[in-house]
Amino acid sequence: MEERLSKAERKERTRADLLATARDEFAEKGFADAATNDVVGKTGLTRGALYHHFEDKQALFEAVYVNEQIRVLNTLQPGIERARTRDEAISAGIDAFLESMAERGTHRILLTDGPAVMGWTRWRELDSKYVLGAFERILSETRDKDDYAIPVPATVSKMVVSAMSEAVQLIAAAEDPEQARKEAKQIIGTMLSGFKNGSSAKVINGAEQKPDKPKKPGKPKKHGKGAGAKGGKGDGGKGEGGRPPKHDLKKSPSKKQRSK
Repeated sequence: MEERLSKAERKERTRADLLATARDEFAEKGFADAATNDVVGKTGLTRGALYHHFEDKQALFEAVYVNEQIRVLNTLQPGIERARTRDEAISAGIDAFLESMAERGTHRILLTDGPAVMGWTRWRELDSKYVLGAFERILSETRDKDDYAIPVPATVSKMVVSAMSEAVQLIAAAEDPEQARKEAKQIIGTMLSGFKNGSSAKVINGAEQKPDKPKKPGKPKKHGKGAGAKGGKGDGGKGEGGRPPKHDLKKSPSKKQRSK
């Protein structure tokens, strides 16, 4: 017996079919080379059905992008929620991110075409709602026996996700992806360990600065005979003790010698 669906259910199924097919096209060919005609042809739907749900190709891509962000976020959440400490949550988040990005086409959709197609502002706005937002929450919240002190979680999370995104590209090009993934996780973990015990927080905030070292008392300046003892520069040509310098009378020419 054929399943009978309501109008709303049919509409939702049509949209899901379009997104699944479009995801494959964008993953395999990239935004520039993917064609909406191929999407329509593979789903057996009409172009009217496509444009009923999505204004244009870019709107279709943005919907695929959001679905992909949700998929990656869903892989992050279980490990993060099970974590008892922030160290465990960070480790679980990094593992899940790098693993999910290994899925065919994911890093092309999220990291390569995403900012290029939607523009940096819109791309960052959507990223903040999903994967980036998850890492910001990890870095913002406190947990039992937590010795992290992260003063600007929004900025730090952006830098961490940027580092992980670069790692994804390196892993994809590596001869040994598994070894590259281990190295990437270790490096990113080491970066974040700098925020333990609040050491980096002090540097970033500038709230707690090391006290200046007390200056060693200098020798008192000498006056009188000690000043300009050798008639050096800036002493007005005066000699020892501020007196005019003595001339050697033996070497000075006499009046008669000058008149010759």
